[in-house]
Amino acid sequence: KVITISQRRRLSMTQIFCCALQKGGVGKTTTAVSLSAGLAYLHSKRVLLIDLDPQGNASMSLGVKIEELQTSVRNLLTGDVKDFKRLWWDKGDNLKILPANSSLKDIEPELLGSVDGRFRLKERLKPILSQFDYIIIDTGPSTGILTQCALIAAHQVIAPIDVGFFSLEGLRQLLETINQVREHFNPELEIAGILLTKFDSRTKLSEHVEEVLRRGFPEKAFRTVIKVNVELIRAQIEKKSI
Repeated sequence: KVITISQRRRLSMTQIFCCALQKGGVGKTTTAVSLSAGLAYLHSKRVLLIDLDPQGNASMSLGVKIEELQTSVRNLLTGDVKDFKRLWWDKGDNLKILPANSSLKDIEPELLGSVDGRFRLKERLKPILSQFDYIIIDTGPSTGILTQCALIAAHQVIAPIDVGFFSLEGLRQLLETINQVREHFNPELEIAGILLTKFDSRTKLSEHVEEVLRRGFPEKAFRTVIKVNVELIRAQIEKKSI
């Protein structure tokens, strides 16, 4: 359970989580996809997974052919398609995915140059909030405009980090970005937790990084760690959730 504060809000509306970290390869997409599928398939929650990364890895992980997309999250942000049923893909009774591909990069200048650019995702999700228990947003390895859109729309952030120094540095940069978003755009944004991924108990490095993480963030580091698991790679190859 990650809900610790502002529970009055969480109990009455959709919970929106953003998986974010500036460094790539730490497990953001795997976390977003696995969390979405787990909530939908194992707990029968109504879930929308939003792919906000132009690489489209979350979309591909669930079998979306991103090179053939006619509509995507880009159309939601530009506003030229307002019917959500044309935008999302059904992945079972309880899970929908709003996919992305490389065309998402093309609207970054528009979002940066628009007065409402950073708030578009938040505003355009409002009509469908009642249809979902959870919305999970996957982001790219950046703190740019798309990640900012996700942080402004979200209630809580899950920060996956792998075993490595640069992940800890990426976490520091993410925390700075979260503080800026809180100050200027979304004062209620919270950190749900920091998730240690690709953990290998056989190595001293994994133990050392976990020790540093728990010492630095005793209340925010999840007790659960995600171990190195070849089945996750196989699931991605099969384009299915774990």
